[in-house]
Amino acid sequence: MDRANNFLEHEMAAGRLRRHEPRFLLLSAYSAVIGVATEPEIMRAMGVEPNLRSLAEARSELTSFLSTGCELTCGVSKGPRSGAGILELSR
Repeated sequence: MDRANNFLEHEMAAGRLRRHEPRFLLLSAYSAVIGVATEPEIMRAMGVEPNLRSLAEARSELTSFLSTGCELTCGVSKGPRSGAGILELSR
């Protein structure tokens, strides 16, 4: 935890990441990627049938979302990611 916290503080100080409370950012990222958002019962409630593909896609989308939220490149869009989103997988 200390190593990750130090890394985030260094990147923020260098101007490569937006300024956030590093430990809260770590907790939020962990909770989002590992926790509730990829929980099979929550996915079913959202209309997504949890399977290996949908769980991997959910984690990938969450990681991309968190990464984009920390970047300093405001106003520069990389466009949508390729492939279907998790909500489209079940349709």
